[in-house]
Amino acid sequence: MTHDLDSEIMGYKLLVDFPDFALYADEHDNLVQRYSMDLVAKYDLEDKKYKFSPEMMAYLKNYIVQYKEAESEKKQIIKRYIEQQFLKQ
Repeated sequence: MTHDLDSEIMGYKLLVDFPDFALYADEHDNLVQRYSMDLVAKYDLEDKKYKFSPEMMAYLKNYIVQYKEAESEKKQIIKRYIEQQFLKQ
């Protein structure tokens, strides 16, 4: 998936690129969830921003590592868990 970074999230580093959104973080434990261009065009979705404690960011990064190393079926379970536990608003 391709995401265009604008000046709003400069200074953020890509953590993970899921099929429907990507997560970016900065050094202050701020997180941006950027949706795929298809979803933005279809549903007019905007970036979501989150602020985590260092501990919560460490947990999230751990799950991202597990996602990247997992088999296809397990990836969906981990992604769903990340969405439910970290990306609720």
